[in-house]
Amino acid sequence: MSDIYSINKSRIGYAYQYKYALLKILKFMLAGRLRSIRVDFPFFPNSLINLSLDVKLELMDPNESYVYEIKTGDNFKGSKIEELKKVLKNLYLFEQCNKGNNCKKFIVISPEVKSQILDHWNDFLFIKSRNRKNLHNENQTKVQKRVFDKLSFDTNLCMGDFIRFIRQTAFDIGPSYTNDSALDNLSDLEDQVESEVGNFCTKLSLRTSEIEIPAWSVALELLDVLNKCSEDNKDALEDIFKKLGECLSRKELVKEAIYKQDKEKTFDRIKKRMNKKLIDITKITSSGRSNIFGE
Repeated sequence: MSDIYSINKSRIGYAYQYKYALLKILKFMLAGRLRSIRVDFPFFPNSLINLSLDVKLELMDPNESYVYEIKTGDNFKGSKIEELKKVLKNLYLFEQCNKGNNCKKFIVISPEVKSQILDHWNDFLFIKSRNRKNLHNENQTKVQKRVFDKLSFDTNLCMGDFIRFIRQTAFDIGPSYTNDSALDNLSDLEDQVESEVGNFCTKLSLRTSEIEIPAWSVALELLDVLNKCSEDNKDALEDIFKKLGECLSRKELVKEAIYKQDKEKTFDRIKKRMNKKLIDITKITSSGRSNIFGE
């Protein structure tokens, strides 16, 4: 377990991206909507360019895609303007490659970054709000022109298309990644991930085994799966579901404490039962993956 922990704490930016992704994955899994997971996924605007975005989640009921660019302080150590241009350009090019698809775009920053790009962030939110005046008594035309002049990433892109793109992009502040005090073992982001694992445990009546197998240890195993799937450039859905089923089965094994039979046989029986429960909760059969657990 210590190896998994070191992987995800080695770089704050890397860890934040994956932990934020896992937070969203668990939420959509519990809602029964998730059908595909890609982290650090590549896309190809043309034959000469190979770009990547941080997270893409394919959802069902309704069918839509959520694409995330997730940024922390590590991303903004250099030019704030150039980094913002890069983020916007990547999302815009992805949008152009996926015209006609129901795709929602998100730029997510850690709270620690907001102060570094506050003026630009507030301009984005003002443009999206369509309010007539901002707090500095500037109107939409003035703010839109300022944002376009500073952050336009393509000389062939007109201001109207650029503003439309800004208005169709969500700008979110993610949970904090700093501990409130020396007594806190987990950051706010990690607390929320742990809580989402706990929601599965509550749904499956597995809270009594929290001491033996804490929810955060389950989260660390899932983060390791995301890391490996990213390295292999593969959809992580099947591996995440299998790992979650395995972890929750171990918790149920501890809860039941049944050792009259062979331990491996008991665990296999519990895994089959757990898989059926997870299929019912996550609705994975609706995504055409009825054999995701090898049944």
